[in-house]
Amino acid sequence: MSEIQKVCPGIEDLLGSNISAILIKGLPGTGKTTLAVELLKVHGGGLYFSTRVSEEKMLRQVPNIRFIGRGPFKEFVDVRLGSAEILLKRIMDAVVGNKGTLIVLDSWDSMAKEMDVVERLKIERSIVAIVEANESAVVFVSEEPSLTTTDYLADAIVTLKDETYKGMRLRIVEWDKLRGCPIPKKRFVFTLNEGRFSMLLGFEGSKECTFTRVHLPEAIDGLDVILFEIGLGVYSKGIEPLIHALMSEFLLKGHSVVTIPIGMETPKKMLERIKRLGVQGRLSVGGFYHYEKEDIFYLDPTSPERIVDTLIEEGDKLGGLCLYIIGCDVLEYFFGKEGLVRLIFKLSRRIREKEASLILLIGQDSESLKELANMSDAHMKFQMVEQALVVYAIKPQGGSLYHVGYAYDEGIPKVEIIPIR
Repeated sequence: MSEIQKVCPGIEDLLGSNISAILIKGLPGTGKTTLAVELLKVHGGGLYFSTRVSEEKMLRQVPNIRFIGRGPFKEFVDVRLGSAEILLKRIMDAVVGNKGTLIVLDSWDSMAKEMDVVERLKIERSIVAIVEANESAVVFVSEEPSLTTTDYLADAIVTLKDETYKGMRLRIVEWDKLRGCPIPKKRFVFTLNEGRFSMLLGFEGSKECTFTRVHLPEAIDGLDVILFEIGLGVYSKGIEPLIHALMSEFLLKGHSVVTIPIGMETPKKMLERIKRLGVQGRLSVGGFYHYEKEDIFYLDPTSPERIVDTLIEEGDKLGGLCLYIIGCDVLEYFFGKEGLVRLIFKLSRRIREKEASLILLIGQDSESLKELANMSDAHMKFQMVEQALVVYAIKPQGGSLYHVGYAYDEGIPKVEIIPIR
C-alpha cells in the first residue's frame, strides 16, 4: 500500500470490514475507473466487471488494470452483452466460498438504466446481500449525478470532481458518506499523475525532510531570477523542506549555495538541517548576528548596498556555479520596501552578470511583491488549496498546478512535487 493511502483514512476506511458497498460517482473523465482500479490494487485483487469497454480498450485507457490483484480471482469480465441476471450469477460464483473478494461494476448505471426502479432495487439488494454474506465488497461506478437507489444502499459514497483553480485543472474528491466512520474532512485534492489515483494531503510542519530530487515546472528551468511568492496561510515551515531539497541537489552537483533563511529559521538551524540530510558542499548562510562559524557570514543591517557586496563576495569565495536563495522578509523588516527593492535590483543585476541564479522568497502580503515580480524572470506562487500545498506559475503563465507534499515510506519525509493531472 502506498504511503499516501496509509496516511489517508478515507482510502483505508473504504476497504474496511464494515463497508460492503461503495459508490464512486462523477462525470466522465473525472477518474472513477482509476480510483476503482486503485482500490483493487490496494485490496490485492478481485473481479472487474465492465459494461462499457473491452479488456483491450481498457488496457489502453488504464494500463494499471493489468496489475489487479494476485491469485485465482484476478479477472476482467466483459459483460457488455450480458443481462443483470447473468451479472448476478457471475458475482455469486465469484464470492460464494471466497471471502474477502472485491467486485467492481463499471459502470453500473449503464446496466441499471435498462431496468425499472423496482427491478433495479431488487438486483442491487441482491448484489449487496451476496457480498455481505460472504464478507466481500462491491464497488459501484456511476455517472448518475442525482440520488438513486444505489446511494441509499451504499455504505460509502465518494464523488470525483474536475474543477479549475486560477484557470488550471484541480481534481477534487468529496466524501459524501462513510458508514460507521467519521468524516473529519470532506474534500481532498487528488491527481491521476502516471495513471495512478493519489490523494494529496496537507503538510505536517513538525517533521523534518530528507533529501530527494526536486523538479520544478520546466518553464522556470535555467532562468536567472525566480520569485517564490508565499501565499496567505502558507507557513515558512511548509516551504523550508523544499528549499533544503533544492539546496541539497545543487550542492550534490558540486555547485555552491549562498542563502539568507526565511521566516524564523536561523542560520545555525539551517546548517544543522542540511547536515542531517547527509549533504556536504560549499554552503554559506547569512545572518544579522555574529556567529563563530566559518559557514555563517554577517549581514550589516544598516546598508542594503553592503549586503549586496557581501552576498556577491561570499559567492565568489565559494566559487563555481552559485545559487543564491534569499528570504526577503527579514530584509524588508530591516530596510522597508524602498531599501529591499533597491537591494534586490542591484543584486539581480550583478547576478545576471555572473554564472549564477537567484531565488527570492517573499510573502503575498509584502509591499514589495509587485516590484520584485517585475524584476524576476519567473514568478511561482505557493498556496494552500483544500489544506494541500500547491505551487503554480504566474510568470510565464500557463501550465499545471503542482502539489508539494511529502513521502513517509522511509520514516523521514521526502519532498515530492507532483503535477495535478
